[in-house]
Amino acid sequence: MKKEIPRYLIKIPKFFNPIFGNLIKKKFLFFLYSIYNNFVYFSKKFLNLNLYHFYNENIDYTCSLCKKKKIQDCFFAYNLPDFNIRTLKRKLFKKFYFKSIAKCSNCGLLQDYNRPSQDELNSFRVFFNSKDQAVSEEIWHSYPMPNDEIIKIYNKYYKKKFLKWNRALKFITPPKKILFLRPTLGFDIKYFKDNYQNIECYFTEISKISEKTIMQSYNDVKKIKLNIDANYVGDFNKYSNFFDLIVSNHQLVHVYNLKDSLDKISNLLISGGSIIFSQEISVKTRNTFHYNFYDELMFVKILKFFFNKIKRIDDTGYHEWSIVNYTTKKDNPCFFVIK
Repeated sequence: MKKEIPRYLIKIPKFFNPIFGNLIKKKFLFFLYSIYNNFVYFSKKFLNLNLYHFYNENIDYTCSLCKKKKIQDCFFAYNLPDFNIRTLKRKLFKKFYFKSIAKCSNCGLLQDYNRPSQDELNSFRVFFNSKDQAVSEEIWHSYPMPNDEIIKIYNKYYKKKFLKWNRALKFITPPKKILFLRPTLGFDIKYFKDNYQNIECYFTEISKISEKTIMQSYNDVKKIKLNIDANYVGDFNKYSNFFDLIVSNHQLVHVYNLKDSLDKISNLLISGGSIIFSQEISVKTRNTFHYNFYDELMFVKILKFFFNKIKRIDDTGYHEWSIVNYTTKKDNPCFFVIK
């Protein structure tokens, strides 16, 4: 399972690594990388060419997980934006196009250290006000989504998962208050409403299309002010020790601060509460919005920092290379954890 270097990354030889070495070497390499990265910028901006690079301008090398500033390896990478990034001004372009992928030598997490600030993220949202506008699939660009497309998404990503959940999910006490983090089009919500009685459902989304679909379908589901798009901000303290169950769908790979995000998720749970992590292993180093790259072994290691019990639910999702190449059973599992 475990690949030494993920696909589409090239390890930078130690001599050319701009982080290691004496001050003279670092300054010289910084100068060379700056020249080359300007070339990368103009190649994308005017020729729409995506070139391998390592960005090292004003980077904070604080680990997203352990908060140490210890770098083991750096990698050349390239970005394949799913939207027209060339419309961004130069400063924003550099933050959302350039990759600064390296591995923390303390905890072992591979991550992109070129993380935008909150102000830069807010400026980006002026151009693309939701996740829907930053993807190429036309079905996410207007509401309502055609019903046949909704069925396709369900069959591809959810049908198998729910069959596996029917056999694997065992609660000592059935959940009553459930929070859904990014419940795409409401499929996860429908599953729990169909299978559990007298539940209170809450959700937060990064997709406006998905949010509108859920609000239209379920008038008793509450949307709460928790932002999970890159940075976790909002009413987290208000819902401390509130939920019996949280269902998290493919959002940890996108966060800038993995420790802060998992701390906040954990604090939302009552003692003995549970979380289902779904589609959380996805090693896509060319994706503009993926910042944390972990295989299954690393993901389980991360979960053990925050939760007492971890259960693997085998083969719950669609098989694609960015998942099955990085899981122990070559499948797409969910993880059921207990606080």
